Amino acid sequence: QLHHLAGLLLVPPGLEGADVATWLGGGRAHRDELLSQLQAKLPPSLMIPEGRLEYLLEQALSAQVARCQYHNASEAHLSLFSDYQAGIECLPTQTVQVLEHHTDEIWHICFSNNGTMLATASKDKQAAIWAVKPGGGSLGLVHVLRGHDHPVAFVSWSPDDRLLLTCSDETLRLFDVASGQMLHLFSQHRESVTSCAWMPDSRRFLSGSIDKTILMFDVQGTELQRWKRPYRVQDMAVSHNATCLFVACSDRQVHIMRLSDQREVVLQEGSPITSIALSPDSSHLLVNLQSHTVHLWQLGDIAQPYPQNLGVGPDPFDLVPTSPAMEYKVNDGKQGRYVLRSGFGGSEGSFVVHGSEDCQVYVWHRDSGDLLLRLEGHAGTVNSVAWNPANPYMLASASDDHTVRIWLAAAALQQQQHGSGSGMAAAGRLGRGGVVGGDR
Repeated sequence: QLHHLAGLLLVPPGLEGADVATWLGGGRAHRDELLSQLQAKLPPSLMIPEGRLEYLLEQALSAQVARCQYHNASEAHLSLFSDYQAGIECLPTQTVQVLEHHTDEIWHICFSNNGTMLATASKDKQAAIWAVKPGGGSLGLVHVLRGHDHPVAFVSWSPDDRLLLTCSDETLRLFDVASGQMLHLFSQHRESVTSCAWMPDSRRFLSGSIDKTILMFDVQGTELQRWKRPYRVQDMAVSHNATCLFVACSDRQVHIMRLSDQREVVLQEGSPITSIALSPDSSHLLVNLQSHTVHLWQLGDIAQPYPQNLGVGPDPFDLVPTSPAMEYKVNDGKQGRYVLRSGFGGSEGSFVVHGSEDCQVYVWHRDSGDLLLRLEGHAGTVNSVAWNPANPYMLASASDDHTVRIWLAAAALQQQQHGSGSGMAAAGRLGRGGVVGGDR
């Protein structure tokens, strides 16, 4: 067959003019197909695979980006003439605005999925919605969500960013983002609601409580499902494709439930769990411990759909990891007293960010575990942090000092200076926060 294919590359004697043009059916596509078949029969040492050089060059450029711990751009400017380099100027280190609306501790913040808004939840019994102004340097207050009878502990955006949920004591409230009006009050839980998580359709969501129940509602207010658990729910998350529910519990475990068949596996921790954070692609999970420690769990294909009736390969739930892949220490690992929340951020979720009771914001490289930054500026415990999903240069942090600080990378400030000519003033009121430095 190899000789036959090779022989077809030569035009048989006697063919001339139009007959040559129609040899093998005519056109370059037919000859390319013949070469492809021939190449499949030959070892690479005899015939270099098509596109091999381009593949090697792309591989080399990707390796350069992977080696750079400060890479934090959606599109890196790569060149074959010099190695790719990025520095600390690509990470958000400069406080460019301090949000001072709230009158008490701020317990949770969250950027909208499109990165154009920020929601804040406070002990002052209010939540607020802020809009990122054109130019991406500062935020403006849009709505104050009043009516809560108790402190607001948690906020969650619907996947389409049209609705916002707030958790306050035993209740959840659903707000319309455009108008700021409350649409529905959910009061089925008997004790404090600790967290909530949306389904991808933006029409249903789940809530968890220390009353040991997990409830599913639709946005019309109907209770769709109820799970009674033997443990208190500390925090929860739903995978991006709604295949799995992740529940942090009072028993030092993270329970992973596959919603299609209710099968459940656990990740075992050695200290009490305060909160969890799931990466956007559901491939990694951050578990925040009371011991001021953050564990990174690599989930593999756990959150991928598994057709049980087809028996295709091993069930990912049989391959659940038994130990975390990485550990990050905060505040020297001292025992903590409060619920602190961490998150993924930056380009491709390459960084882990966490607040601390020492008033600082910590930033690590996710895969290497190196501490890159410790950001100073807050005067109280940093309870929650949020990296803008649409702008890798923007980070927000919320504190007991009643403020939210907006951080930008120096590279973004340089872009503003060149683009608007107004420099850092265009980014809002400047704060006094800065970088302490990271342990390399």
